[in-house]
Amino acid sequence: MPSTEKPLRKQKGRSGGGSPEENFAADEEKRQKLKEQVSQMQDRLMFLLDDWAPATYKYNYLQSRTGIPASSWQNFFLGKQKATVEMLMAISMQMPAEAQWLMTGWPIKDANGKSVLPPDGAFEKYLERREWARAQKSGT
Repeated sequence: MPSTEKPLRKQKGRSGGGSPEENFAADEEKRQKLKEQVSQMQDRLMFLLDDWAPATYKYNYLQSRTGIPASSWQNFFLGKQKATVEMLMAISMQMPAEAQWLMTGWPIKDANGKSVLPPDGAFEKYLERREWARAQKSGT
């Protein structure tokens, strides 16, 4: 019996047409947006971990809870590496209620519409403190 499915049509160019310069500019814009989203997710992960893990022996605690080496967590917090898929999965499994916010940035709200995660203003204050600490460290 012959198939009734239609074959997929080939699309011209990656962005559906346009000059190579236009396609490059559109791709560059997408890369920049993705870079920003990754950076914001890194910030959300640090926020959650700073609240969840004790300040003393933080990296060892994270290793004991996730199985990911303490040195990897330390490198993440020091900015020497980005969070890995394994880190994101491990934390999402440990903190399932927070996973949506971690991965998307969409706030989690209660029945009254009040932001539960992050608590109103808490994440912004955290980012301000981190920027201040970085500035102090760099001497600016």
